Amino acid sequence: MRRAPLAALPLALGCGSRSSRGPEIGCLDVAAEAGLDLRTVCGDPDKPYIVDSLGTGAAFLDFDGDGLPDIFLSNGSRLGGYPRGEEPLPRFFRNAGNGSFVPVVTGVERPGWWQGCAAGDLDGDGDPDLLATSIDGPALWRNGGGTFRDATVPAGLSHHAWGASASPADLDLDGDLDLYLAGYVRFDRAKTPRDCPWKGVKGFCGPMGLLAEADRYFRNEGDGTFVEASEACGLGVRDPLYGLGVVASDLDGDGAPDVYVADDSTENLLFWNRGDGRFEEGALFAGAAYSRDGVPQSGMGVDAGDADGDGDMDLFVTNFESDHSTLYRNLGGRRFADVSAETGLEVASYLPLGWGTRFLDFDHDGDLDLFEANGHVYPQVDAVPGLSYRQRNHLYRNEGGRFEEVGGACGPAFGVKEGNRAAAFADMEGDGDVDVLVTRIDGRPALLRNDGASSVPWIRLRLFGTRSNREGIGALCVLQAGGRLQRLEARSDGSFFAASEPVPHFGLGSAAGAEWVEVRWPSGRRDRADGLAAFRTYRVVEGAGFFPGGLGLRN
Repeated sequence: MRRAPLAALPLALGCGSRSSRGPEIGCLDVAAEAGLDLRTVCGDPDKPYIVDSLGTGAAFLDFDGDGLPDIFLSNGSRLGGYPRGEEPLPRFFRNAGNGSFVPVVTGVERPGWWQGCAAGDLDGDGDPDLLATSIDGPALWRNGGGTFRDATVPAGLSHHAWGASASPADLDLDGDLDLYLAGYVRFDRAKTPRDCPWKGVKGFCGPMGLLAEADRYFRNEGDGTFVEASEACGLGVRDPLYGLGVVASDLDGDGAPDVYVADDSTENLLFWNRGDGRFEEGALFAGAAYSRDGVPQSGMGVDAGDADGDGDMDLFVTNFESDHSTLYRNLGGRRFADVSAETGLEVASYLPLGWGTRFLDFDHDGDLDLFEANGHVYPQVDAVPGLSYRQRNHLYRNEGGRFEEVGGACGPAFGVKEGNRAAAFADMEGDGDVDVLVTRIDGRPALLRNDGASSVPWIRLRLFGTRSNREGIGALCVLQAGGRLQRLEARSDGSFFAASEPVPHFGLGSAAGAEWVEVRWPSGRRDRADGLAAFRTYRVVEGAGFFPGGLGLRN
């Protein structure tokens, strides 16, 4: 339900605030009442192998073009398989616009061990397509106006490899969306040991000791096909690593998206975009390969955002239990520094095991907070004092550069302990705040409705590229409100196994509107508008400017 806008409000301090100023911000899990009743599976309950542990993914995408984000939930399998006709299936849920989601048959209902999701208008026909990764290779479903057809083979994406997260981005700046797929492990059940010791219990073995699967870059040829061009474009490495999360973001401010990969148990990768269709890897020299102690971590999820408001994109990586999630501050000049300790994240994130994540202005005060989905990989960990297989999600509120964990004060939804995994983000109701969809391993998802923030001034931008890709993915959106500059990129990637709504969403704090907003498109074109009122979604058409209202791509 859309909340009535107010002309001006005091600055919202958000959930957990010790002040009475501003509205109370909180979350409710509305998945059951919204109709999201799909119970997903991932392997056997005791998780004897690494393939059983990662869970399944989710996507927000407006597949029917009505301007409301719909939901796709991938689904898994088990090594023993299922009888024919009893296999778990992925499913689409159409946003009915009244707070509910209706299951619909769209053509994606195919058995498989599906995991990561990527969404974007890959063929430029005006509606978002869907890519799903699996332990057996990806599938590409082309959107034909609300129904999907499998185009994996004719698109050139058919290969047998365990893929994790995926990123759609215009990496060669030719106006269409390419695909970067993070590869995880070359799993062979017959060659994989069981019952590896860990903290006094026995769990699955890996990834260390198992062969890593290579990441893959597929260049969009603009004719419905993709060409694998990792080595040719400098996006390959000599020794593959265990890739899980990936984000494409312009980290050096040169107008071309770079690629950052969160790797499990090894160093992370950072590919700098040279702007000529080629890349060079430089995570080590940039200070973004390891923690500040110079050791590899267990990267799961990842996101990029201007956490400190200094004009460039910082990086956040979720990691394993008893090893903090890591905030890399962008220092400029292609240099980063691990500032997890200085910002309060090192202690707050140390015990939970992190997965899906996002920079987002949860309370609309004008800076970026952090959401992190949490859950352990070993069911056996319940026997270890102080640890738990099921964990609650965390919300880190930005307090002027430091982060305070406030999830426990944000309502009962943040108190529930589950095996949380993927996290996707969208304004599901169109009411002006960002909601969160979280998958749970071997369970039904959570749909965390953001309550309270929509009464604090906000502006959203729905982009429509003409020379750039249709959804404007990769565009940098700059807004000034109350004399303060904010910068957001239009992206659907990041997090873990997830695709989010590529709609930049600004909180304005106490400002009644924006002094000006500028969209810097991947093509190099710029569109600017002055004096935009708050509490509105604006449709921005490349070369034509800003228009009130934010309908779907086909409207």
